[in-house]
Amino acid sequence: MRSSETIEAAARRLQAIAPVDPGADEAAAKLAAAAARLTRDEALIDALVRSTGLSAPMVRWGLRTTLESVRAEVLLEVRRRAGLVFFGQLNRTRLCTVVLAGNVFTACIKAVLVPLLLEVPVLVRPSSRDGVLVRALAAALEEPFGAALSVVDFHRNDPQAWVAFFRHADVAHVFGSDETLRTLRSKVPAQTRFVGHGHGLGVAAVFPTPGTDLEPLAERLALDVAAYDQRGCLSPQRVYVVGDRSDASTLAEALHAALGAIEEPLPRGPIGHGERVACASWRATVAALGELYEGATHAVALIDGPAPAGPGYRHVTVRPLPTVAALRDALAPLGDHLKALGWGPDEAQASVSEALPPGVAPYVAALGEMQTPAFDVPWDGMPLTEGLLRFVG
Repeated sequence: MRSSETIEAAARRLQAIAPVDPGADEAAAKLAAAAARLTRDEALIDALVRSTGLSAPMVRWGLRTTLESVRAEVLLEVRRRAGLVFFGQLNRTRLCTVVLAGNVFTACIKAVLVPLLLEVPVLVRPSSRDGVLVRALAAALEEPFGAALSVVDFHRNDPQAWVAFFRHADVAHVFGSDETLRTLRSKVPAQTRFVGHGHGLGVAAVFPTPGTDLEPLAERLALDVAAYDQRGCLSPQRVYVVGDRSDASTLAEALHAALGAIEEPLPRGPIGHGERVACASWRATVAALGELYEGATHAVALIDGPAPAGPGYRHVTVRPLPTVAALRDALAPLGDHLKALGWGPDEAQASVSEALPPGVAPYVAALGEMQTPAFDVPWDGMPLTEGLLRFVG
């Protein structure tokens, strides 16, 4: 059977069993139990190390911090907020298709569990680089959820497979680069709701006041930079210090030391020749523009003006800005690409709200928590139910 015929059969089978409705309490409990089983799977850890290129400690950290918020009480609250409990007449979505990216291996957890929690069957195409975790999740699910999730593989340049993949979907959640979103949007039927989760980056903002101890802030920020080897949309690529240059210099030195220290508990994974060339080129460029603090597996650049985009893999810029208004101006051009905004110290929360440009809706978190959003936070500024539930007015 051709891949397009296999995909078509899977889509029709999933559509026929919608809605997946074992009852609210049972759904939350079963999905939470499946997530808990993954954390105890040592063979899964080994497989993820091989597929992701991350170190084993980094894989364990990512799996633990992602799954610890997938608790039954949290999932029940998601259903309650969605309106499943209170709204009487639903025109239910019958099939959600999900296209996964390969940069952060844990992104599949929320992408798959949210539709299932809302009683929608899911057809998933994982990244060609990494489908290990989503398959492990499918194997861990109890019925009726095991039958409501299907994972399919096909070549990205197979047009018939894409047609079959999207043809029966009521909603398509697509994760990937902006180019991927543009390409796949054209393949989605007009009657299918397209929800894109495109390219993004994180930014950290530090608001020191006289007497602020920047060293603990740098230690928290180092975890945000190191997590997933700085590959994800929530990974901070830039750090803005709203203060004078001496504050920025102190933070850059402290962050350099903290990234060196975090290498022991959370070592960076190996990188290939192309990545090493990109990192070396970036280091040479920023060294000519400002000051560069180099470590074996990281680098921190202190630059007074705009800097070239970093290569990831724990390479970050620190830049001083004089005012909160200047920070807002620096963030505005990022638009929807700003996926996460970390901030510190704790008393600077009001300044963070003031710094957000109009229409920008990143995940906002204290430093040290940029890479660990709770299960129930919004999707890129959208509700978790986006495209999954339709209410009859």
